[in-house]
Amino acid sequence: MNRLPGISRIAYARAETLTPHITLQAIAKVPVGIFAQLSFLPFNKRTALCETETEFDNNSTLETATLTFYSSEELPTGNLCFVVTSVNGEQYLIGTRETPYPFVKKEQTMGLPDGDANTTKYTVSYSNRVALIPISG
Repeated sequence: MNRLPGISRIAYARAETLTPHITLQAIAKVPVGIFAQLSFLPFNKRTALCETETEFDNNSTLETATLTFYSSEELPTGNLCFVVTSVNGEQYLIGTRETPYPFVKKEQTMGLPDGDANTTKYTVSYSNRVALIPISG
């Protein structure tokens, strides 16, 4: 299992606003750019985590990316893709315009009585031949 060293920014975009065939570009090592409008999320940087796991099956690979973070902002409904920026400045895309789309699990958490804010825990899971796609530029 591989893990990003730390996450400095998380943004989302609607899947239909991305360019087509990004997975094929990533497999072919063609640089991938994101030209969609991104919406940045406030999140707890200490607890955010992005991991990938690769499985080999029938002469093919299946990669699964899992992004977990706490945010005070609600995500919109619909098919979303996520852009994660590591503390090293590298950017990665989770999800593409085509199916399968990332699965977003939402868990509401209550703050402590001493004044902690209510936050939502999001767990984003995405499986594809390349699940954590490096973004150039």
